[in-house]
Amino acid sequence: MLQIDAMAYDWKWLFLYREGEWWIGTGMATAVRVNMVTDAEARVRLTPEGRAVVESDMTDIGTGTYSILGQIAAEGLGLAVGDVDVSLGDTDLPPGSGGAFWAASTGTAVWLACEELRREIASRMGCDAADLTLSDGHATCGNDWRPLVELLDGEAISGHGTLAPGDALEKVRQATWGAVFSEVAVNDITGEVRVRRMHGTFAVGRVLNQRTARSQAQGGMTWSLGLALTEGMVHHGATATSSTATWPSITCRSTPTCRTWMCICWRSPTPGPVRPPPRASANWEFAVRARRSSTPSTTRAASGSATFPPRRTASWRC
Repeated sequence: MLQIDAMAYDWKWLFLYREGEWWIGTGMATAVRVNMVTDAEARVRLTPEGRAVVESDMTDIGTGTYSILGQIAAEGLGLAVGDVDVSLGDTDLPPGSGGAFWAASTGTAVWLACEELRREIASRMGCDAADLTLSDGHATCGNDWRPLVELLDGEAISGHGTLAPGDALEKVRQATWGAVFSEVAVNDITGEVRVRRMHGTFAVGRVLNQRTARSQAQGGMTWSLGLALTEGMVHHGATATSSTATWPSITCRSTPTCRTWMCICWRSPTPGPVRPPPRASANWEFAVRARRSSTPSTTRAASGSATFPPRRTASWRC
C-alpha cells in the first residue's frame, strides 16, 4: 500500500521547503482495521408478486445499510435492486449486528437466508439448488424456465439466515490496510495551517458497494483532520472537557481534495460466507484491481506520475 500510494501521490522523499512565508511539508501514515464478524440473523421473504423483503432489527446510521443489504438480496435471488425492500429497526425482526461489523455479519445472514430461498425454489422446480439459476425474476433449471410469480402461486415464502463466529475467528486474521500521504503548509508569520491535498490507498478485500466504501475511506481521512487540527480534550486526572461545542467542526467546504484508490480483491484465499450463487455475475470473479475515486484527476498509475487539478485547501489558524 505504501508503494502504491506513494506512486499515486508522486512522492519521492519526505521533504520540507518554503514558498514565500509558507513552510511546506509532506507527511505519511499507515492505516489498519481488523475485520471480524459477530452474531447476526436476518429474514428474507419473497412476496406473491415476486418482490423480496429483507428484515433485520439493526439500524442504518448512515453507512449504507439499506443499500447494501438490498444489493446482497438482489444478487442472491436474481432480482433488480428496485424489487427488493429493506425493513430495519424494529425489535420484532430478527436480531442483526451493529457497529462496524454489520456488512460482514448481517450481510452474510441475508445471503444465507437467500440460499434457503434458493433451495425452496429449486425444490419447486424439481432440481438441485446447484443447478438453479435465478435471473430477472425468473428461475431456470436445464430447459425449464419459469417466472418466480408462477412458482410462488400466490404464496409468500421466507428464508432465515443465522451467522455465528466459528473456528475461523481463531485460525485466520483479516484486516484492511492503507496508506495516506498529505501536503501541509504552515504560515511562518500567522501560524495558519493549510492542508493542501491528501491521497489514500486502501486494500479492503471484497467491496459490496464501491460508492459507500470509498466514502468510508474519505470520511476517515476527513476525520483525521479534526483529530489533528481542531479537536481538543483537557485532562486533569479525568476528562475535564464537558462539551464539543467549542471545537471548530470540519466541513465539506474546509476539507481539501481527498483522493482514494481502492485495491479490491473480490475473492480472497479465505473468503467469508457471503459468496456468489452458481453462475453469478462475472463481477465476482477473482481479481485484484486498483480503483480510483471518481473525483477529477489525471492520475496515471502506469507511469508512476500524477498531475492534479487546481488545489482546494483547508485552512485553520492554530
